[in-house]
Amino acid sequence: MSRYDRIQQRRELEIELLRQYGALSSAQLTKLLNEEGVRVNKRTVERDIEELRVQGIVKANPPIGREQTYSLEKQKKQRVKLSRYFLNKVWKEIDEIIELASDQSGLFIDEAYNRTVFLYEKLPKPLRKELQHTKENATNLVSDKIGKYEASLKQGKRNLAQEYAEIQAAKIKAIRKLIREISTLLHQYYSETET
Repeated sequence: MSRYDRIQQRRELEIELLRQYGALSSAQLTKLLNEEGVRVNKRTVERDIEELRVQGIVKANPPIGREQTYSLEKQKKQRVKLSRYFLNKVWKEIDEIIELASDQSGLFIDEAYNRTVFLYEKLPKPLRKELQHTKENATNLVSDKIGKYEASLKQGKRNLAQEYAEIQAAKIKAIRKLIREISTLLHQYYSETET
């Protein structure tokens, strides 16, 4: 095992100990590491803590007496950043979908519908679960219209324009419904991560 690997392994153990105990001083952390079979002195642990602090993993707590204690940095800040990044990407995608669906020629309805369904699939699992019923209703409506159109094709009907128009109308309705529900849910999700 290389020196770098030993340092990484030791720091991972330090993080795990801080996770278990909440807040520890460098002396307490040194003692626990030695009990775990990792031979270190207090200065080595202090260097590790400083490196983890610079990386944003560990924070210094207000001192208790003469002992400075350390704990893991709360991950909520990072989660909000990721949430903002994710939300910005989703809002951009929603804007593009709306633009495609609004095109007067109707040439981009299929693409807008497919992108809406794909957008649903990209959502985090808890959000997808909340939207599952809405998504199933919307896609089932489109599937029913497509099934009707395919049956008419097999029967050799010549005037399929009305049925094709019904498919496109069902897709627009599905897009609107899903985008509205996704937007509402994302506003709620964003509000929860901000508090």
